Amino acid sequence: MRKITNKYLSEDDNHKQIVGNNFEIYEKHGVPMTVDTYHYHDFYEVVFILDGECSMLVNDSTYYLKRGDFLLISSGIMHKYNYNDTIHTNSKRLILWISRPYLDSLSDNSLKLYSCFEYSQNTNNFAYHFPSYYNDTLQYSLIKISTFNFDHKQDFKGKDLFDKANLTIFFTCLCNLCSQDIYNLLSNNHHQLIDQVSYFIDEHITEEILIDDLVNYLNISKYHFIRKFKYLTGITVHYYIINKKMICACEDIKNTNRTFSYISSHYGFGNYSSFLRNFIKINGINPAQYRKISANLYPKIRSS
Repeated sequence: MRKITNKYLSEDDNHKQIVGNNFEIYEKHGVPMTVDTYHYHDFYEVVFILDGECSMLVNDSTYYLKRGDFLLISSGIMHKYNYNDTIHTNSKRLILWISRPYLDSLSDNSLKLYSCFEYSQNTNNFAYHFPSYYNDTLQYSLIKISTFNFDHKQDFKGKDLFDKANLTIFFTCLCNLCSQDIYNLLSNNHHQLIDQVSYFIDEHITEEILIDDLVNYLNISKYHFIRKFKYLTGITVHYYIINKKMICACEDIKNTNRTFSYISSHYGFGNYSSFLRNFIKINGINPAQYRKISANLYPKIRSS
């Protein structure tokens, strides 16, 4: 029997990987309980505000999103919900997670359907609001995918074709719209401190980075720096450094045959046990499992 309902993700759900190889779409309500700290994914994420309001920090900028707004987050981009009980209480969000290889398989030579994420990342502008006649098309495509769930998959013959068709329509429209600056939503607050910290870490990503190094670079009180950074991001400076290094380590695991111990040492982790512990904490799986999953998602010849 057919069931018309959105897949609902509870507030305390904390799974970190796409269930299945291609995409996942679900609806989420209210105050997020588990993603109010800075984090990243190795897939693309689209957040669409169905109702209410939502505040999010992406990279170094805060966005206050309202009904009809879209947020696009590339893989490896640090982001978090800004906890605000008043704002999030009535918030309803439709969230799409999708892998790059799957989007690539839907693309052709005229348009890469992940280009909207690349454009957002290159311009450091992640939020959009489109006129209602465009918004309706985008929303309708997402909701059709989200609501057509079946108790028995055989009840819906051609479900994969149905999903591919609607995702192709959605991302074809989205890519064309995002390339037009008139639809950009300006961030409400740019956090220079996060920008400066991120830049320093990127420039010294293969080195051991201490908090004192950042304090000297920023010429700021250590006490003030630690407190302000934790206030803005929800995580410690030390854990942010680890996350930034882990993004690069994951890319190496995905795209090369380098050993895990080499990658650990290359990105300045003190020892392999520390690297392994943090890898599992951040990704929910160990490096060997991550490489195996990535090999299925990203079939390519790896470099040594």
